[in-house]
Amino acid sequence: MSPYTLLKRFAAMALLMMVAGCASVHYEQGNTSLDDKELVFGRMILVRDGKIRSLSTFSTSFKIAPLESVGEPLLIVESMGEKGRFHWILKPGMQLLNIVLHEPSGDIVSLAFDVPDKPGAYYFGDLEMRGNKHFSAIGSANVRNVSISFSDHFQEERAELLRRNPSLAKGNIGRLQVFDLSKAEARAAFFRKVLDAAPTCCRRMRDFRFEKLVPGQTTSAEIVRGEGAFDFPTGRSYFRAFELPPYSAPYVIKLHSKGMSSGVPKRFRVFAPAAMLLDDSFTPIETTDPRGLRAIPSSAFPLRFAALEQTIPLSEAHSRARYLVVYTTDSLLEWAHLTSVPGVLLIPGGALPLGVPQLAEMVPWPTGKLDISLDSDASSR
Repeated sequence: MSPYTLLKRFAAMALLMMVAGCASVHYEQGNTSLDDKELVFGRMILVRDGKIRSLSTFSTSFKIAPLESVGEPLLIVESMGEKGRFHWILKPGMQLLNIVLHEPSGDIVSLAFDVPDKPGAYYFGDLEMRGNKHFSAIGSANVRNVSISFSDHFQEERAELLRRNPSLAKGNIGRLQVFDLSKAEARAAFFRKVLDAAPTCCRRMRDFRFEKLVPGQTTSAEIVRGEGAFDFPTGRSYFRAFELPPYSAPYVIKLHSKGMSSGVPKRFRVFAPAAMLLDDSFTPIETTDPRGLRAIPSSAFPLRFAALEQTIPLSEAHSRARYLVVYTTDSLLEWAHLTSVPGVLLIPGGALPLGVPQLAEMVPWPTGKLDISLDSDASSR
């Protein structure tokens, strides 16, 4: 196979990967029916050094995903309209939108909003993002020290939407409440509200669905809303529950919480696990110390992804332990971890690998992906 053919195939694969990672949000004014869809509309403008600039989804990264999803955030590539207007068809549920205004520094605008499960149009608001020019990459927003504000032009924007879409009815146009999660404190407080509103699965821990753990094997599990929540002494949390084998010799429980893409450079979402051991009557006998959590850096050689790990040693003193419950707490949701990723140099259209690792942030999340394994305790030999 010739180098030219290889290049064409690589380009085709890259294009396929790029398209697969894009959100399908297109709304055609005057033609798209909202009989079975939810439209989110509003305006976004950028004020850089006091001057209004147009925003482009080509040069500025707009990533969106359901807030509690463990999947990859999707890239919005739909062009902005005149005066910064946007019209996006989105799925119902709590969505998280990340707007990256300065790639290396972490000047990120993170906004959460709940799209009603009812066909119609919903006003997002008029968002103004204000900051100072600071070059980072050709063609990007290049804005540091970002602050945001919302203004309400509902009547004006509704009239404009109806003018261009006469088939819409006024009664089918509502508003969204948008939450700013750009700061860690606000994000943790919002997660607490989300968890407190989540439906619980059970009144007692004995009613949990316990999955058996087998020594020498790794069990993968997702901590998601669909598995239910429970009111632990530290607060409501999503969780997973496991049955331990009868104790016969010392061993360790290893919790490996995988870093998940946030759609933001050098930032991962991660479930920060707390763990509780129960005896055969489902009575708690021990909880883990969160100070035992350690960040695992990602690397290219060998291939390894960023993660949080916790090791729980079980000795004769824990022989009564029959069950393991993994959940999270408010203190863990407030506590970001630092790790490292292989260094890259940003260039137009991509990046060049560097030899020096770069710092990355692991942001605690109420959902996530876990690997749990039971290994023999070599220190007891």
